[in-house]
Amino acid sequence: MKSIEFIFISESSIIGGIETLMVRMANSVHRDGHNVSVFCPEGPVVSEFTPGIKWTKVSDGMALGITLESFKPEKGTEHVSIWTSHPFMIADAYRLQGIIWKKWRVTSNSISGIFIPAQFVVSNDLIGLIKNNIIMKLPPLGSIYFMSDAVRLSFVEKFGHSFEKWPVKKLTHNVETNNISWTPKNTNRLSIVSVGRLTPFKAYNFGAANIVKEIRDAGVDCEWHIWGEGKDLDLARAYAKTTGVGDFLQFHGTLPYREFASEVCKHSLFIGMGTAALEAASCGMPTVIALVNSKRECAGYLHEAPSDSIGEDVSHKYRKNVIDLLFNFTNLSPEQQQNIGSKCRTAISNRMNEKEGGVSADLQDGLNYPSSLLTALKMNTYTFTLQIWRRLTRIQRRNRNVKLTSRP
Repeated sequence: MKSIEFIFISESSIIGGIETLMVRMANSVHRDGHNVSVFCPEGPVVSEFTPGIKWTKVSDGMALGITLESFKPEKGTEHVSIWTSHPFMIADAYRLQGIIWKKWRVTSNSISGIFIPAQFVVSNDLIGLIKNNIIMKLPPLGSIYFMSDAVRLSFVEKFGHSFEKWPVKKLTHNVETNNISWTPKNTNRLSIVSVGRLTPFKAYNFGAANIVKEIRDAGVDCEWHIWGEGKDLDLARAYAKTTGVGDFLQFHGTLPYREFASEVCKHSLFIGMGTAALEAASCGMPTVIALVNSKRECAGYLHEAPSDSIGEDVSHKYRKNVIDLLFNFTNLSPEQQQNIGSKCRTAISNRMNEKEGGVSADLQDGLNYPSSLLTALKMNTYTFTLQIWRRLTRIQRRNRNVKLTSRP
């Protein structure tokens, strides 16, 4: 068998969807006997890697390219597979591929992932125009993958038909949670749980307070537990206090990834999107798919969500009111609730990779080096354009900071 070494590169080390995906993949290929190196900042996610995985601390995404120049493959390595957490890091990865080939004559490939299109919405200024109309059109085909057909369709609608050629790679199932299963709760309390970053497009975090209030006002004993960090955490906490449900809407901060399954299974049902929703459903838990930028609407339970959706916008006919769904759930028998959880668990087989050894194969797709002349020209064009965008972004950020510090 070819000796393959895997590199994982991330701009952050919080406990979020993209970061936990990195943990799953890194631990999986390491468990298969491969050498694994991770480059990311210091943070909660670092402790989630299994012993034996080599971690190198980096200060931020911009310094990543310089840091990676010191990378040296282990003796006997015949191929290096590079995974990056963000598509705009592909240029740095391609530069590393060139270094690996020129120094050690070792072939390599690089691959990156895209999840929710809402993360890529930018302003209509010069920087936004460059990003949307140039950078998002240029990345080499086959170097980026999507979590679902719905995500890819969203990008086709927003950025053009070139995205139709990019592959879909299903989220890898976490084998470490196989022995943890959800069971119906023998209580009248409706206990909701959510896990994920608190960002504007995950609007269900900010609609939770009013939903809990309405349900409790209707006579249902309801509580909602939200796990996760984010720039809007304090804002969400403050708003919850104004609604008077502070005791029944609790923000717990970071949930260690290794405790995810055992914690969420303590509750009645899960509300969320993306990787966290899939992991909750994999435990056989009733999982409600929230919608991007919507505080009170959902796509129903996971097995009802259309177009392989795990949070992406869906057509109006599939939208459901979260409160109506929750009221209906409280009227179900434990057997009926268990049946919903079982359907959610079955539905993940269409959305997750549960094949043994599938992770290693998936990670060996993408942009290969040495590459063809056409690919090299395309990558150089992309890298040059990306450098301009990064420089303009830094200038814009510096000017913004100057204005803030110069205020009287």
